[in-house]
Amino acid sequence: MMVEFTKMHGAGNDFIVINDWRHTIPATDVALMAGIAARRSGIGCEGIILIRPPSGDGTDFNMHFLNPDGRPADMCGNGARCAAMFAWRSGLAGRHQQIETGQGLVHAEILDADPPGGSVRLTTRLPAPLVTRELEADGAKWICHCLDTGVPHAVVFVDDAAAVNVRETGRALREHPAFAPAGTNVNFAQIVAPDRLRLRTYERGVEDESGACGTGALATALAAEAVLQLALPLTLLASSGDSLVVGTGTDAEGGRVPTLTGPTREVYQGSVNLEWFGAAQS
Repeated sequence: MMVEFTKMHGAGNDFIVINDWRHTIPATDVALMAGIAARRSGIGCEGIILIRPPSGDGTDFNMHFLNPDGRPADMCGNGARCAAMFAWRSGLAGRHQQIETGQGLVHAEILDADPPGGSVRLTTRLPAPLVTRELEADGAKWICHCLDTGVPHAVVFVDDAAAVNVRETGRALREHPAFAPAGTNVNFAQIVAPDRLRLRTYERGVEDESGACGTGALATALAAEAVLQLALPLTLLASSGDSLVVGTGTDAEGGRVPTLTGPTREVYQGSVNLEWFGAAQS
């Protein structure tokens, strides 16, 4: 079966986006999805996004997200921003969108849509209160500020983010028994100015450092506000060189909720024969 796709990235966090309005993609085939996402033998991405019909009224579409290991994740901040841009350019939604995710509804607004780039602001839910843990991993003690911004995150403030071995230390914390059985994403953040932090993220499911992480940027900014008394909005400088801005908005009830704003970019469009990956597995 031939499937058309669009390769996109949000601040360096890259995705394969597919219009799956008729539910033709076998998303439960973990090996198949992982094969498509593989860097060397597939298209390569940090997540597959399937755009599907919403389950209820008042929403524009459902974002079904798969990590590159082929398994679903409830939420991806940069993925949702890319999904919003894709839906707007495909005529599936307007500039203001209500998106269904595994963690509930998020609101997206297309701020700038100059092809192939564009900027999208995402309004999300306020997470549960932060929990701080001191953990031993990779031969050292780490103070982890833990919160769930759609997926679980641990935020560690460091003096020099460039000096951190993100792959080794991030993996050790991600697999720490304190976060069992699901594990966590791990963010190493350095304050470079009162309104700016440098951020490096070890991403669960990717199992490596990510070019950028939207939910990680949200978690880091909210932790910086709660622990370090920094004021939002905050700019997060990602490993990719792009920036994400975490600010504040209001929900339908007028409550304060976080926002995530940053760039999206369409890289290329193509088609893939799913049977090729099925044949490789047999």
